[in-house]
Amino acid sequence: MLTGWGIQNYGCDLIINGNLGLLNPSLPTVVDIEDDENGNFVGIGLTQDGKSIYYCSAITAELVTILPKLLLIGHNLKYDAKQLVKWGVSLTSESLFGDTILMSYVMNSTKDSHSLKELGKERGYVWPTYKEIVGKGKLKKTLDKQDIGLVASYNAMDVFVTYKLYQEFKQKMDVYQTRILEQIELPVMRILFEMELKGVLIDEEKLRKLDECFRRQLVGNAERLRQLASYSLAWKRGFNPNSNKQIAEILQKRGFNLPETPKGNKKVDKWTLEQYKDDEFVKVLLEYNKIEKLVSTYTGGLLERKTLPKVYPTYNQISRTSDGMDKGIVSGRLSCSDPNLQQIPTRTEEGKLIRELFIPKEGYSLIDADYSQIEYRLLAHFTKEPVLIQAFKENKDVHEETERL
Repeated sequence: MLTGWGIQNYGCDLIINGNLGLLNPSLPTVVDIEDDENGNFVGIGLTQDGKSIYYCSAITAELVTILPKLLLIGHNLKYDAKQLVKWGVSLTSESLFGDTILMSYVMNSTKDSHSLKELGKERGYVWPTYKEIVGKGKLKKTLDKQDIGLVASYNAMDVFVTYKLYQEFKQKMDVYQTRILEQIELPVMRILFEMELKGVLIDEEKLRKLDECFRRQLVGNAERLRQLASYSLAWKRGFNPNSNKQIAEILQKRGFNLPETPKGNKKVDKWTLEQYKDDEFVKVLLEYNKIEKLVSTYTGGLLERKTLPKVYPTYNQISRTSDGMDKGIVSGRLSCSDPNLQQIPTRTEEGKLIRELFIPKEGYSLIDADYSQIEYRLLAHFTKEPVLIQAFKENKDVHEETERL
């Protein structure tokens, strides 16, 4: 645990459960929420001047009344806003005024991390991480079980640094960056907020039937793998098709020379297995792995969700990596997570069956839209190349037309 940290070091007043009526609805308000690891409310911090920081440890009638009237700024504000809606605060997309994580991304899209702690550290603000606050193992104590003063101080630092970042970025952003933020990133964030609240509807009956079908295939594939591996030591120990160690042992006994990982383990990843896909055991194993992933990620994973018949994925402008870093998406494309609806296979029969699970509500339709040859169209627009322009006007195959040049 870091020592010597706290909002008082920056000349700020921390007001715990104070009078929120002093907040001015016409002024932008920095907000940051705290929840436990089950998504339940723990606290919320707010400031309008970076000096007086209010911390509320309960969702009060006053808080519910005043929050929808405020212009909110946050670091990854969409998440905080969604949580507040879940806790009974009637926020709309119009409440989402500014986001420092998007500002950081617009100013430097290739930056390694846009996380609040990293940005604060670069500016000399150091305070404990969440993991340092709650601890680990048997000593772990989530925020809902912590002393209110400690949680308020931790939250106040998040609020304070977010306020400082907002003021700094607002001054440093050039005209082009400001336009990108205000005309693209923030409007997109507001749309995504509304999309995430609506969720995606699933045909639950069809989902259960497909899950049962996939699991029958898994049982059949596992049995075939057992038969093919019956002569190996792994079989005598009880064959597990999900055990990389056993799979490596079987493949070596079948005469395959497997590469090693940096830790010295034998590789049995998809790329390695593809090199031996003519082997009967490997062929069945690849099929088993494909179906197992579809079950764990989609059919089985979706059935475990308590929100069915809807799921509520997150659409990311900034992606969080496995090590907790908020990294900008250099391609400019959105990503999707929890669940990832962008990675459903498109060219396999199983993938098509999974896609059929997602349905519109009654009276509506789902539309799949994508740009048609967008790069060529941009090229035609900017170069005024007559062959390209004519090809698009006459709806001809652009690739065939350009081959004639």
